[in-house]
Amino acid sequence: MTTPADDYTPTTEQVRNRHAYSRKMNGVPFHDEEFAARFDRWLDTTIRQAKAEALREAAAEVYPRAATWLRARASRIEAGE
Repeated sequence: MTTPADDYTPTTEQVRNRHAYSRKMNGVPFHDEEFAARFDRWLDTTIRQAKAEALREAAAEVYPRAATWLRARASRIEAGE
């Protein structure tokens, strides 16, 4: 049996804020811009990797010429181009 809490999925912004406010000063959470920036870099990398993976999976299902282009595009996305 699931509870409402089991079905809860936080938004990206909620996770970012939790990470950004994870540091405390005198026991009080404060917003740390560097922690927020680290989260943003992590998220950007994760999204690029997911896009590249999806293209590579698609490349495995299409004609060879298209597959070569998709794999090359995946590598450029993953590299941040």
